[in-house]
Amino acid sequence: MIVIKNKASLQKMSTAGQLLNEIFREIVSEIRSGVSTLELDQLIARLIKEKGLSSKTMGYMGYCHSSCISLNDEVVHGVPSAMCFLERTLCRYGTSILCRHNARRCEAICS
Repeated sequence: MIVIKNKASLQKMSTAGQLLNEIFREIVSEIRSGVSTLELDQLIARLIKEKGLSSKTMGYMGYCHSSCISLNDEVVHGVPSAMCFLERTLCRYGTSILCRHNARRCEAICS
């Protein structure tokens, strides 16, 4: 069933998306050689909290991270770990937040 959104719902979706976009812009500079995927996840968690948002992935079915991060040929939805980015590492990361409405985003970047 498709739910048709009203203007108020669309505005909430837009606001949540804009806040998530701000987070993604801030973390791009941290995706560099020597930084671990766990460090990147901790930064994402801090930014989510600083913006007064809540993570939709943290605690979901026991998951204890604010994001999913996979490198190179790892399958999507990798679990953050001590694995570090190397030069020319392909990184796919994503998260989901709640800000009066759910927003999800994932992105790929090469370090």
